Amino acid sequence: MIWKRHVAFLLTSQAISLLGSSIVQSAMIWHITLVTTSGSAIALASVAAFLPLVIVSPLAGVWADRYNRRVITVAADAAVAVATAGIFVAFVLGHRSLTLMCVVLAIRSCATAFQSPAVTSLLPGFVPEDHLMRVNGLSGSVQALSNILGPALGGVALALMPLHMVFLIDIATAIIGITLFWFFVKVPAYGDNRENIGTWNHEFRVGLRYIRRHDFYSPLLVFFAVSMTAISAPAFLANLHVAREFGAETWRLSVVETFYGIGAALGGGLVALWPGLRREISTIAYAIAVIGLAFILLALAPTFVIFTAVMGLLGVVIPYLNAPAITLLQRTCAPQHLGKLMSIVVMLNGAFLPLGIAIFSPLADHIPIWAIMVLGGIIELGVCAGILTHPRLRAVKGPVSVR
Repeated sequence: MIWKRHVAFLLTSQAISLLGSSIVQSAMIWHITLVTTSGSAIALASVAAFLPLVIVSPLAGVWADRYNRRVITVAADAAVAVATAGIFVAFVLGHRSLTLMCVVLAIRSCATAFQSPAVTSLLPGFVPEDHLMRVNGLSGSVQALSNILGPALGGVALALMPLHMVFLIDIATAIIGITLFWFFVKVPAYGDNRENIGTWNHEFRVGLRYIRRHDFYSPLLVFFAVSMTAISAPAFLANLHVAREFGAETWRLSVVETFYGIGAALGGGLVALWPGLRREISTIAYAIAVIGLAFILLALAPTFVIFTAVMGLLGVVIPYLNAPAITLLQRTCAPQHLGKLMSIVVMLNGAFLPLGIAIFSPLADHIPIWAIMVLGGIIELGVCAGILTHPRLRAVKGPVSVR
């Protein structure tokens, strides 16, 4: 089928572009860490890498519904390439300030805010409904593999060449990714929507009203926000728990992160083979329950081997939360509002994960991390129960077969 060829080129272009971005972003963060050895500098770089995404997402969602999503996707990749080319030239000329690197990280964050809802909103236009889950699962695998390989290859690249030469990797992969996407991914045009004329904040408010009027979007997004806040505690305190309970050797942290990344990549592939239960909402709820149980197992793990195995299991389960959630929104949302809805999901990811870190991380200095993990697990089990018993969410129907 022709759509499968388009998906293959789309995922290939995404894989190349994401890998290059991951390599360079990891190299930049490590360079800042090694050169400054300053916690404040690392915090500033982290804020530059995440905060713009949250701020810009409302505008990005409006644009994804107003203009051509294919053009927005390419423009976002091109903006990253241009910013990277700019910092390459600056480094060659001897301008290597932390401020400049933070500006580039912020541009990257803004580009992600525009690209993510545009790509996600693009898929329902050419992928049959009963294959959306599989495609979203494969997309998740691509992202997970980039997250595994990017830091490793970034470290190797930084060891073999100066940072400004590493920037060329991102420029090259962006050019390849854009070329593959633009010339080989032919999808139905969507954009210039005449129903969405007005200022961007007016259009965003229209999207919010649409979400509030929809039977289940509001409660589902609230449950997502609570779940993401709870997920942040075990996710970001896992390394600290390993250091305190099993030893502070660097190899232990690397093994844990590698197993989680491999699990996430494997989970995305499994979603493509078995998309889960008939109703996406049921798959979402039970995946959250398994995540909660995994958090409790992490807290109680008596050995490093068991802890690492549970982290791998957690990685496998996460795609069974993300892919069904994205598919459910793609399947049920009106096309003229899908970009705005997906931008709100991006905002939730960008805002509530750091919120969870801000809430739970200080607690780690006063109470055992295992207790925080158990608390996160209990919250996740509560979210599962809430989703399964909420009358609006229980009424959500499964996908209609389109073969």
